[in-house]
Amino acid sequence: MKKLLLILLLSANTLFSQGFGWELSPRLFEKTSEYFLGIDLKFGLSQEIGDFSFYENDCQCGKFSNGKGKRQHFAILIEKWSDNGKASYIASLGMSLNINLFSTKHSLPILLPNGNETLITYENRFESNLQNFNFTFEYKKRLFESFYFFSIGCHSFYSFQNNQKHIEKILSPNANPFPTNPPSYNRVVSNGKINDLRNFNFHPFLSFGKDIDLGFRYYLSPYIHLSYSLLSQIKGEKWNSLQGTLGLRIMRWAN
Repeated sequence: MKKLLLILLLSANTLFSQGFGWELSPRLFEKTSEYFLGIDLKFGLSQEIGDFSFYENDCQCGKFSNGKGKRQHFAILIEKWSDNGKASYIASLGMSLNINLFSTKHSLPILLPNGNETLITYENRFESNLQNFNFTFEYKKRLFESFYFFSIGCHSFYSFQNNQKHIEKILSPNANPFPTNPPSYNRVVSNGKINDLRNFNFHPFLSFGKDIDLGFRYYLSPYIHLSYSLLSQIKGEKWNSLQGTLGLRIMRWAN
């Protein structure tokens, strides 16, 4: 009878606790919840893939192509386990900061005081800070009866603040500086702009990670995360983002 009771208790632990050994002993078994609450932190880099124009005083001054970016993300989330602790569904709500940088070079001919013509090379830089609200839905699946997992899902972004800055720099040696006060080889293009950005976007993603038992009703999930923007970030032109991030979740029983 005692052996039968022990087998039933161990089976219940496998069924309801996602494989974590959170009971103090088989005689002190505590059934875990199907629901977990937690926080999610992500930090990463991105490759910005663009083909869009920039303007000064409504005059086209060139195009930006590839750029780079940094990502910071914080969210709160809820998780529901299913399939006897082998899979779960996750929904989260959070905020993120996307810092992007594009640069391009071009050369323009100028006439020197002695009547000769020469080329001056300029660099144009575009910096963008996007602050977003995020909603995410995700399906997570354990791999091969282990604590490793993969997940698929989609981020939905709403950009509520967009700070932009355009900078022009003279690269050619011995060139005259800009007629700023004081004269400088760098200037902020106060009338610089690009086409309107899209407020909404969607980023399908794929993640790989591991659930780590911390005990006391907590578990930790470090993971790597790859995503790609479904829509162009800029209206009427191309600006997509391929992102790679490192993430960390801390989860606890919801009840």
